[in-house]
Amino acid sequence: MAVQLMKSIDVVAAPDLTITEYFGRVASGDTDMSACVATVRSATQEAPQKPAFDEFVLVLEGTVEIVH
Repeated sequence: MAVQLMKSIDVVAAPDLTITEYFGRVASGDTDMSACVATVRSATQEAPQKPAFDEFVLVLEGTVEIVH
């Protein structure tokens, strides 16, 4: 399998939130997985969603509240 270099893409660019995808549906065409970095500048709230892939949230700095 050949190694491919993917260009990251901002899939969300809002005043309080930027989500940069490095691998996934938008950046690489892969619908099974998404690898993104979310930069949250102030408290935000997302609409409920049900992605067709597993989603993991890693908090690198600060805190997060996830309501399920």
